[in-house]
Amino acid sequence: MKNSDLKNQYRHKMRALLKSHSRDDLNQRSQSISRSLSQEIEQHPEWKHIALFSALPTEPSLSKLPLRHPDRDWLYPLVGENSTLSFHLVSDAKTLTKGHFGILEPNPLIHPLILPETIDLILCPGIAFTKSGKRLGQGGGFYDRFLPHVRPDSMIAGVCFPFQIIPEIHSENHDQRMHTLFSEDQKVLC
Repeated sequence: MKNSDLKNQYRHKMRALLKSHSRDDLNQRSQSISRSLSQEIEQHPEWKHIALFSALPTEPSLSKLPLRHPDRDWLYPLVGENSTLSFHLVSDAKTLTKGHFGILEPNPLIHPLILPETIDLILCPGIAFTKSGKRLGQGGGFYDRFLPHVRPDSMIAGVCFPFQIIPEIHSENHDQRMHTLFSEDQKVLC
């Protein structure tokens, strides 16, 4: 079986598992993840530009982080032409609008583009992760194409619920690895 077929099987299983959790359960878990991340951000004043994501209903919501750390620059992803990903400075999440896949995105007319090499911390969503830093995304390859353009010293962190950390993912050469994982009350160095 090809790696792409195995990855699609993982995606199908993990999506079913995520949907089996109630919205309240995932919200409580998201709050725990946000608290852990907030503590980590406090310990790293050098992280000035932080890229986060607008969560799908089954992803950890990090919407409270910018409110807890208004001294940082918060960047949100925008899916562009040719399935490219760019990040834009957003000072107020209320100015985001629904874009691709129904996800809240910045408007490039009012939210300035931030160059990849200026981002200090990139918080990445995913379907599943391994403790060794492998990431299984939704299947569009957006982050896999974007991450090679960030600085080598930028922190790339997967954000997930504990049950999304699995023993193995069959990765391919283009799949980008995480440096660390943030989950409920835990940080896993990869």
